[in-house]
Amino acid sequence: MKRIARRHLVYLGHRPFLISVGVMLTIAFNGKEEQVDESVTVLQLLERSGVEPRFCAVELNLEILPRAHYATYRMRDGDRIEVVTLVGGG
Repeated sequence: MKRIARRHLVYLGHRPFLISVGVMLTIAFNGKEEQVDESVTVLQLLERSGVEPRFCAVELNLEILPRAHYATYRMRDGDRIEVVTLVGGG
């Protein structure tokens, strides 16, 4: 898995400059490879996927991540995340 910097071409006068804005990481989220910004937390991943954090369990690199760490754990290149949600019924 490789880290990819986001680059933007900016012009100052007539001179073009290529600047790096951030680093993108490659992770596996529920079995699918994704590119995410290096500052993304587990909680942000859950929210953007429409998963309610109170009703799920997160496995991070084959270990259960305590819910208290969802907002503070920042993704690392190569992380593997699996999310299991609770389903109600009767």
